[in-house]
Amino acid sequence: MTDPARVGDVEMSTPRLHRELETALLHDELVLHFQPHVELTSGTIVGAEALVRWNHPERGLLPPDDFLPLAQELGLMRRIGLWVTEQTVYLTSIWRLTRPGFRAWFNLSAHELADPAFLASVLAFDGALDGVGVEITEIDAMRDVVTTNQALATLRRAGLAIALDDFGLGKSSLEQLKRVRVDLLKIDGAFIAGLPEDSRDVAIVDAMAAIADRFGYELLAEGVETRAQQRALVRAGCRWGQGFLFGHPCSAEDFTRLLDERLTQDAEQAC
Repeated sequence: MTDPARVGDVEMSTPRLHRELETALLHDELVLHFQPHVELTSGTIVGAEALVRWNHPERGLLPPDDFLPLAQELGLMRRIGLWVTEQTVYLTSIWRLTRPGFRAWFNLSAHELADPAFLASVLAFDGALDGVGVEITEIDAMRDVVTTNQALATLRRAGLAIALDDFGLGKSSLEQLKRVRVDLLKIDGAFIAGLPEDSRDVAIVDAMAAIADRFGYELLAEGVETRAQQRALVRAGCRWGQGFLFGHPCSAEDFTRLLDERLTQDAEQAC
């Protein structure tokens, strides 16, 4: 008897889940949502994080935690990862027509970095990867440093930027910076929530900003929700931000409208 799995709040058999995920891939039920990255001093949108969702016909929009771990067990992550890559590359090429410095980021797991076939498929986009970056969590980067470094170096040579996500949550953050070459550090939102009142969070963010500056990395804060947090981050020397203060994850169509609106506002302010 097959052990049941859960998708959202619904329990189902693994064979049924496999069939439904296969159908999702065939019938375009997967969608990407994008959350803006902004320059903290100006509020200008400079990029976005691509976040995959499953638009399930019965259960509605499901977040990645509800289905990606099971997709990994079922051997479907390579197909999902390539779909995410293809969509991100395509949409970035459109958005960069009006915002040349725009960069969209998508997430990679340790399993994908260790999959030569997946990496080869990503590299097949060579020549179209300008303006695209990949994020790997600090915890995933720690699983196999040698394999991670080799894979990330290959992706960087192909033109992809590299971000270390959830920075500060791992057991050896500083050791990782010595071993893994990246372009962007993303401070986990756990260290942003207490700003500016919590002096410990202020000290931690100040230290991370100093480390990023010393290593020559850009720094982005996740989970920014208030203007007070934004001001504290600017004082610390953090350049970029992401969070509900600047926008919730939204569909590609809504994100395109948001970019157009901001572009119009920037043009009006320049007059």
